[in-house]
Amino acid sequence: MARGKILNEYEKGQINALNNEGFSNRGIARKINRSEHVVRNFLKNKENYGKKKRSGRPHALSSRDKRRILRVASNSSLTAREIGSAAGVNTNVRNIQRLLKKSPVIKRRKW
Repeated sequence: MARGKILNEYEKGQINALNNEGFSNRGIARKINRSEHVVRNFLKNKENYGKKKRSGRPHALSSRDKRRILRVASNSSLTAREIGSAAGVNTNVRNIQRLLKKSPVIKRRKW
């Protein structure tokens, strides 16, 4: 089923006004020529209507954790596990290795 266009500011104002006057969702939908479903969704959560949710899995490391890891790794020959424990970051060793590999500043090589 196709998705319709989101409500514009004028329609949002109309819905609020008609809702305050005591109209039902179906009555509001008929007045503004929109579906009852869009009226219900707007009235259920007015502040977040039309805003997209962040999709996907959240990052394992925050930007602060990344900076801390890079600071510890900058002048050391520690292993990734030792860098993680020295930085106080509780994450998988593979995440630390991936971060160090992607970093343009730090060049690591195996001896």
